[in-house]
Amino acid sequence: MNTNMIRLALTAWMLAPTLALAQAAPVGTEGTFEAGESVFRWMPQAQIIKQTAEEAELASLDPAGDGATHIGRYAIIPDGGDARAPGAAMASPMGNADGLVAARNEKNGAIVLVPPRLKVFGITPAKAQALARQTGGKVTLASNRSRSAYVLFSDLEAARAAIGVFSADPTVEEVSFDVIGELNRPQ
Repeated sequence: MNTNMIRLALTAWMLAPTLALAQAAPVGTEGTFEAGESVFRWMPQAQIIKQTAEEAELASLDPAGDGATHIGRYAIIPDGGDARAPGAAMASPMGNADGLVAARNEKNGAIVLVPPRLKVFGITPAKAQALARQTGGKVTLASNRSRSAYVLFSDLEAARAAIGVFSADPTVEEVSFDVIGELNRPQ
């Protein structure tokens, strides 16, 4: 059996919960998603604030002082936790800084930011451009050498919808939300 077929089958199997979730609930309401080997739970109540460089520097000196998790210039205030109850909803995930939504790593508790961007592996720049055009995305970085690309969308719903299109392409080995985080202690 062809190794690409095996990879495609495994990718489809691994993405099945994400694709089912995409049909079941809009981003920012409930559920989990996978990125690489990690599972993340959406945190729809979290508030994300973009800080000035000075505010971010001060926060880095006392990271636990304000009760927020800090990733770069963003402060993430859990404000109600990780919405384990079905139906929990945030007024508007796009109300957060730069359209970001927070999620918590199910294994280690680390909080991450999720932009409306996908990471795609096993793809050429030309194929990434074609699929991005088809799904309304924009390639922000693509590499022949690593056979990977980052594709930006207008919002998380558009990125989520594009996962199915990208994963259906036989050349794509893996596709997932891009996750922005840093090594931080569980909350």
